Amino acid sequence: EVQEQRVRAQGSLAAAEEERSRLVRELQTASAQLAETRQTAEKLMGVRSELEVEAAQARNDASVLAAEQRVLHDRLKDVTAQLAQSQAACSSAQRELSQLQGMPQRLDDTQEQLRSVQGRASSAEAEAVRCKAEARHLTDQLVRA
Repeated sequence: EVQEQRVRAQGSLAAAEEERSRLVRELQTASAQLAETRQTAEKLMGVRSELEVEAAQARNDASVLAAEQRVLHDRLKDVTAQLAQSQAACSSAQRELSQLQGMPQRLDDTQEQLRSVQGRASSAEAEAVRCKAEARHLTDQLVRA
């Protein structure tokens, strides 16, 4: 009977040893998986940090672009106002020219006034053309921004 108990105890001991070995292997596997998970988490934290930096840069870029767009919009309004003034000056000079051409006065005086008005009309037309070109340029920049 003692012999049987000894055999059973040795069997139980062998089974316990086998269970312990299995648990040690599971623990080693779990430890390896944990280490791998930690490495993955560290990599993901690095990627997250990079993405946060890129997001901050993108927000900064958007802010700069918005400021540039406001400046371009304001400049376009200024140029549009200048264009309106130039067109008004051109119309006024053309009316003056029409009046001078229809007035019978001394030829020399009329020709001198005519040249003066034509010069102002040409200057106003050139200014209007310049303002139109600048307005187109600023509009293109505003569209791109």
